[in-house]
Amino acid sequence: MPIDLYANRDHYVLAADMPGIDPGSVDIDVDGQLLTIRAERTLSNSTGLQWLSRERQAGSFLRQLNLGQRIDTEHIAASKDNGVLGGFKWWRRASRASSRP
Repeated sequence: MPIDLYANRDHYVLAADMPGIDPGSVDIDVDGQLLTIRAERTLSNSTGLQWLSRERQAGSFLRQLNLGQRIDTEHIAASKDNGVLGGFKWWRRASRASSRP
């Protein structure tokens, strides 16, 4: 699960590629300062098919990141669009924004 992570003024943003993953299988958890993203991709197992090529991976995916000590874990937001978990934001405690989504 490739990810991009960047800081934008008073918050951080993470984007994770999740094409073909059912949004219902995505689990995002914050335990203390540890962010965990779990997801599962299943592929069809249609009988009677003769596969010529099958390169897409199936199975469980897990990524964990330490958010650090100065993170406001009470204000975390996430969205998914076109197979990308994007807009996953968490705020720095020192400079809280007054207009959070």
